[in-house]
Amino acid sequence: MLARLARGVAEAREEMGEWGDPDDRFPRGEDELFAFRYRARTDIVGRGELRCQVRTIPVWEPRGGRARGEWRLTRRAFVEAWGSQGVGLRAVLTSGQLGAFLDGLVAEAEDRLGTCFGMERNSNLIKGAGTIARPR
Repeated sequence: MLARLARGVAEAREEMGEWGDPDDRFPRGEDELFAFRYRARTDIVGRGELRCQVRTIPVWEPRGGRARGEWRLTRRAFVEAWGSQGVGLRAVLTSGQLGAFLDGLVAEAEDRLGTCFGMERNSNLIKGAGTIARPR
């Protein structure tokens, strides 16, 4: 899912549309790009949540004086993570920064899963998922 999203971010940056700046371009559709949440508050797996939402931010750009100017809209990805204690972090990313984050996250997951679960590089298919591959 994250690999597909990374490709979608890269494709959105290349498309011309209503957003002139490539850093404001994100995949079309829902404002929430991904979310990893508890199924229930009693879950002990993971003990944290991570989500990413795209938000449009108005910025006032003055011109010549206080009364003159215009609103400029930018779009940014808000990546938020918090643990079971309620302590959280937020990063505000351009589409380019989000793409780099996702590429790194996917590469690390593939490296870790590839050595432990026999995953083919750059594949969404995991052979023997849920069982540890033991060397013969």
